[in-house]
Amino acid sequence: GSGAVLLDGARNPVKLQAMVDGVGQLMEISGLLAKDKATSLIAPSRGTEMRVPGHAHAVPENCCVHPVTGHVIPMEGNVVIDAATGRFHIGSCLSPQDLAQAAVDLIPYVCNRSTSTGDCYPSASAPYAHLVAEEDKGLPLNDARDMIDPFTGLRVPVLGVTCDRRTGAVVAVGGSMVD
Repeated sequence: GSGAVLLDGARNPVKLQAMVDGVGQLMEISGLLAKDKATSLIAPSRGTEMRVPGHAHAVPENCCVHPVTGHVIPMEGNVVIDAATGRFHIGSCLSPQDLAQAAVDLIPYVCNRSTSTGDCYPSASAPYAHLVAEEDKGLPLNDARDMIDPFTGLRVPVLGVTCDRRTGAVVAVGGSMVD
């Protein structure tokens, strides 16, 4: 399957059964698994390792544990938020019925990174940042699912969400590119 095998402190593979509670939900395990602050998904703790073909490797930032396989996967490309409920999900875990019902409400999650100057998205130093109204900043999204691009001042569609590293708030992601 996809993803990497999580290793314990002795570099032994961790079985899914050891990661779940009595009702089959992933649980926090001191030094191994913790709840991600931004998404509330279960993620490998800092300093853990995973087995990729041929060797052990430190688990990079912005990974989570797949609740069905127990494998370590990157959040980007795998995690979505249900805009109607504000809950994060692993996209591949949603049933076809859930996907059909929530298709209009599912928005990709993009991991946020700090710039070399310590800024992050949404940029506090963007020329039009002061124009971004509260209803355009995050959840709940406005009815048009659009926002003001803080760099150009143009109204643009929301393409994803991320977590503001300064405040912890879920914020809308969108923008335009100047030619």
